[in-house]
Amino acid sequence: MEQGEAVSFVADPAREAPAARNLAVGLAVVLGLLGAYLLSALVFSDLSALLHDEAGAFPRTFRFNLVLILLIGFEVAALRVDGRASSRDFAALSTHVEAAENRRAAWRMRLSAPSGWTACSAMLGGILFGVAIDVIGTALGGGRSGQWIGHVVWIHLLNPLQFAVLALLALTSLRRTRLFSDMGKHVRVRLLDRETLKPFARMGLRSAAYWLVGSSVASLLAIDSNVPFVVYALVAATLSLGFLALLLPSWGIHQLLREAKRVELGWLRHEIEAARGVLADPAGNRLDAAARLPALLAYESRVERVSAWPFDVPTLVRFGFFVLLGLGSWLGGALVERLVDSALR
Repeated sequence: MEQGEAVSFVADPAREAPAARNLAVGLAVVLGLLGAYLLSALVFSDLSALLHDEAGAFPRTFRFNLVLILLIGFEVAALRVDGRASSRDFAALSTHVEAAENRRAAWRMRLSAPSGWTACSAMLGGILFGVAIDVIGTALGGGRSGQWIGHVVWIHLLNPLQFAVLALLALTSLRRTRLFSDMGKHVRVRLLDRETLKPFARMGLRSAAYWLVGSSVASLLAIDSNVPFVVYALVAATLSLGFLALLLPSWGIHQLLREAKRVELGWLRHEIEAARGVLADPAGNRLDAAARLPALLAYESRVERVSAWPFDVPTLVRFGFFVLLGLGSWLGGALVERLVDSALR
């Protein structure tokens, strides 16, 4: 098999696993980690260590670890879902770009998951970052007395693992973001045809959702953290990345649309001035100019209203919902803590 054939395999949406199966993989990761957690309690202590400690019912550290497990499952599912969705959008967009076959082959390579060495390097960087966060949190927050040591061990295992998967997700998302941004510079643009631009909006919204939904889950960590300001700093960073993730895949097509709009408006305004000149000239064909001028003015107004970004109203509404979800999780954190504590007393 030739290399070009191998890389085109990943760009075929029909060969990708169904979305439900990808989500099931994330759920399986959550259940697997949770099962290992319960087994460790049975082997090294007993299940009562998961139900209460000296501080009260349902130990806070255990709750913290449960959120980490949910985050890992979410990130794994996002990795797998993104592969299928990006392949579908790539296939839809490929018919509207003008590019040589070697460039298309390079795009297909960037659509695929990172190579083994690159992926391992990213995950190693994520692990080191997670360890650093653990060290900072331990130094600033201190330890907890009266709890099963296994909870602490699991924190030191789950936190680096979560950042390792997050680093891989960030790297994969960045590769595909750059791919779509580059493809946007080669699209055959028609200002009033927004249908061909939908893959850019979907890619941006999907990338933003990973960060914004993930940050809303991660904000729950602050409820049970000794150093909540560290958690909030990380969540604020992910919210910022969510805004960038929406825009960056569309940067190339944004530049193309802006230039096309400038050229179209320049031509229109030249034609409008020419028609006005004819109307002012007694020897000119005033009837023809009078008929053309309203149409030119109406078209100018329509072109001026065309956005240089490929986002329609439903896309912006969905993005706003994701932002509110992230911000609302911050505000609701204290309420969740009160409800959980009240229910378990």
